[in-house]
Amino acid sequence: MRKLLYASVMAMCMVMVQVPALAVFVPITGASLTQGDKLFNDFTCNVTQIPPGSPGIPSDCSGIQVQGFTDGSGNFGLQFQVGAFVNTPGTALDVLIGYDATVLDPNQRISDVHLRFNGAITGTGFINVTESVFAGTPESLVGQVFVQNPPPILDQTIVLPATYSSVRVQKDILLGVNAPGPGSASVSFVDQFLSQTAVPEPGSVVLFGTMMLFTGIAVRARVGRKQSV
Repeated sequence: MRKLLYASVMAMCMVMVQVPALAVFVPITGASLTQGDKLFNDFTCNVTQIPPGSPGIPSDCSGIQVQGFTDGSGNFGLQFQVGAFVNTPGTALDVLIGYDATVLDPNQRISDVHLRFNGAITGTGFINVTESVFAGTPESLVGQVFVQNPPPILDQTIVLPATYSSVRVQKDILLGVNAPGPGSASVSFVDQFLSQTAVPEPGSVVLFGTMMLFTGIAVRARVGRKQSV
């Protein structure tokens, strides 16, 4: 009986150990998250009510949160919990979020940036997200994409012109209701994923270069022998 009880307890412990820890939302201000081989940090946030003092929510960044996230293809990224809502005609809300994304694996580079959101509207409501990606030294704009409702374009991808070990991402979320209304606009989540591509290891590059050098020498020697004959 004791052996059976012991075996049952051990089985329960094994199950508990194998359950992965769930990602937890944290306040965006001061956040620093590692998801897979990506580090996300240096978060900035600003909320502007248009006109000032209008009843749209949130009124500041204190309620905006973020967590590490992985999509169905295994791309690492973030999910932002925004909780924004506007339903007063002639008013709008502008939420500006920025952060750095860095690949910790030296053999990987960021190649694509994916954006999706669940923006919903009624009546004369509208919502859009403009995503801008900056990279390089000096830092410059390397990609931009736009999702919106209406019309419902909720998912877009930026194919970057090159691959980067680090990028700066800025997303501008604008939602409001056109007068005379009525209408509403809301967004709960904005998801962000980064695709990456492998780059050759330095040793592989040297080996490939050496092979090409000896191949070239062998070809030239073969041509020289044929010409001498």
